[in-house]
Amino acid sequence: MKVLAIIQARTTLKRLPNKILLLLDGKTVLEHCMSRVFGAKLIDQMVVAYPLGEASLPIQKICANLDIMGFAGSEDDVLDRYYQCARLLKPKHIVRITSDCPLVDSDLIDRVIAYHIAENATYTSNRLNEPAYPDGEDIEVFTFDALERAWKYSMMPYDREHVSTFIKADPSNKCCHYPAPCDMGDIKYSLDTMEDYEEIRRRYYGSDYIGY
Repeated sequence: MKVLAIIQARTTLKRLPNKILLLLDGKTVLEHCMSRVFGAKLIDQMVVAYPLGEASLPIQKICANLDIMGFAGSEDDVLDRYYQCARLLKPKHIVRITSDCPLVDSDLIDRVIAYHIAENATYTSNRLNEPAYPDGEDIEVFTFDALERAWKYSMMPYDREHVSTFIKADPSNKCCHYPAPCDMGDIKYSLDTMEDYEEIRRRYYGSDYIGY
């Protein structure tokens, strides 16, 4: 049974461009995210999926320096980027992680994967319902078959951009929620603004250096 983690990453964001290249204790946000995903014991393979084009060169460089596999695909059709990547690597289960989550927890990733497999689920998330884990601890696990159906049948741009919305709405899928011990859904650990970055840096990394 092969479990593939796909970290989606890009630098061309309107609200905070290059946010995954911001530094926390001398490492980029992307590197922290990759390190935490790499620490999950139930993941067999990890790949960073980024858009084609020169804007992704910093991501490619980080992957090359750390000997992490990268995959270049569509910028806007993220569903196609996931599918084409997974189609090459042939996993049974896919773990979706976004690269703006430097605090994602390795052990929690393993627990969600184990729950997904034990429940024989098609799709599992720790933020599907309440009680939910914090924003920034988002973990989604789905089967390759579910991803392939979404790729074939989803037509709406929103579904193509957000990868899992069609999977969650597909009545043929068994969708499961991995519950938090208490509802933490309003807590935010993800990085969307400079204010988020400053808060994460101050609380969890203690570095005074801000840079790209």
